[in-house]
Formats: sequence, C-alpha cells, structure tokens
Amino acid sequence: IDAVEGLWGYMVARPDEAWRLVEAQVKKPILLLGPADERTSIALAKAGVVLGLSGKDDLATVKAVANGVGRPIEAHLEVDTGIHRQGISYDRAVERGIELHKSGAVNFSGLSSYFASAPREAAPEPWPYELEQIKRFDRVADGLDRAAVPYGKRHMVTSITLFQYPQATYEMTRCGALLYGGMHPDKLAWGKRKDQLELQQSYEVKVRLAQITRVPAGDGVGYGQYFATDKPVYVGLILLAGLDGYRPSLKDGVVLLNGIPRRVVARTSLHSMILLGEEPQAKVGDGVTGYGRDPRVLPERINTPWASYELSPTLPKVRLP
Repeated sequence: IDAVEGLWGYMVARPDEAWRLVEAQVKKPILLLGPADERTSIALAKAGVVLGLSGKDDLATVKAVANGVGRPIEAHLEVDTGIHRQGISYDRAVERGIELHKSGAVNFSGLSSYFASAPREAAPEPWPYELEQIKRFDRVADGLDRAAVPYGKRHMVTSITLFQYPQATYEMTRCGALLYGGMHPDKLAWGKRKDQLELQQSYEVKVRLAQITRVPAGDGVGYGQYFATDKPVYVGLILLAGLDGYRPSLKDGVVLLNGIPRRVVARTSLHSMILLGEEPQAKVGDGVTGYGRDPRVLPERINTPWASYELSPTLPKVRLP
C-alpha cells in the first residue's frame, strides 16, 4: 500500500492493529477509527497515528492526550448518523466539533461516519434509512463549514456502500474487503455482481499436515463423533480451526491436500480433521490449503457467504518456514 499512488493510508479499528503498523514502519498515515484509553492514545499519537474521536472522548480527555503528546493531536471527528455504535451523535456533532476546535487541543483532518448496512444482504434499491444518514452527515459538515471549523477529508462509504451510494464517496473511501477480493457473492449493489466487478481472491491460507491417525472400523472422529467409519481409514490433523475463523461444513467442507480435495470430518477450536482414505497417500508436513483461489476452497464456499469479508482482517499475517 505504501507504494500505491492515490491511496491515502491505513485505517484500523483497534489500537493493537495501529501499533503493528507503527512497528512495521509504514510510510503512509495510520488512522485509528476506534476507541483507545488515554495512555494508549498518547503512545499512538506520539508515534504519528491519527486518532478517531468517537464520542466517548470528552474535552478533558482530549486535552490530557494533547498534553501527554506535547502538541495538538491530529484526529478525525466521527459522527454517529444512526448506527449507534460509536461516534458523536449527529445532533450534537457540530457543537462538539466547535468545542474541540476552539480548545486548541486537536486539529481535525477528517470527518467520518458509518452506514448501518454492512450486516444486511445488498438491497435491490436504496435503503431510506441510509439516505437519511447521508443527509445527517451532510448537515454536520455544513454546520462545521458555517462555524469555520476545518475538518479535512470526509469519508463514509466502505467496500459495500461504495457501489450503492456514489453520492457519499466525498474525498475519501474506506475499502478494506475489496482489497482482498472478498465480498458477498450475491448482489453487492443494484445490478452489480461479484463476477461483474472482476474481483479475485487475493490471499490463501495454507498449513501443513500435522499428524496422521488410523481410525478402526466402527469408531468416530472428533467431538460429537459426527463422522464414523464402517472400515479402517486414516485421518489427518491440521492446525486450522475455529480460533482462526475456520468453520467449514462437516457435510461438504474440503481442503486441498497436495492439490487434491479432502473432506473435513471434524473440527474444534484448535484443530480440524480431514479424511485421507483407506490409505493415507500423504505424509506429515505435506501442504494443505484451507482457503484459496481455487473455486473449491473459496472462503465463502467453506464458511458463510460473508467469510472472506470476516476473515481477511483477522487472519494471522505470519509466514512459517
């Protein structure tokens, strides 16, 4: 991302994500659009992270952070236009923005909000509530303009709403899932489908076969014994499971072992078990693809239609030898 022209920077939701980017010494700006306590806010602001003021930050707290940093903090003013998760309520945002600006403790470089649509299936037409959210956001921006409070870049749309509300793209957009090629496979917007957007899965999750076990005839495998065999078979253990967000169907979930589909027959929070057959035809250490570009192991096929959207921000970014 650092090398891509036209991209402003990185937006994260949690302080630990921001700190990892600081430690990675990325060059573009880092924006934390999520709550952080006073001590953490000071450390992040000293490191150059742009903070999101999300409504829980009263004037005294903002001043304390600025004093701890030794200068006014750079921040984006978050406006709650109706999702009621975080942000300063739209009916008080102008007043709060003026108060914070006059305090001298903060310099605004952005004005943001969230749509309430992310968990919904893409609707066949604009959702009236979201159209009202756009109006509320615009009224806040107009009020700050009249009060001569500079607020920098406005941003409201994400990967889904980018195609639904082009009138709300403003000066900046927050496209996360699109960068991974992962979106809901059904309609993203009115008349648009994932294949029409030419999205491609951009990541793969690979592990190694950790163990091979022979299962006697009549025995089951894993918690609940959902899979039982009437003949001796071999199963393999892989270290990809619920804690990684991996929750394949025990009916038709598969992995690719050396490129060959193998059924997932058991899973826990720590491990998954795959059926190898009457002969293992594999060895410990062989490569296993849990998610990937192959249509048989696309995230939305293995988990839920929203799998690639949910998984991409949370998967460990570690490459093993």
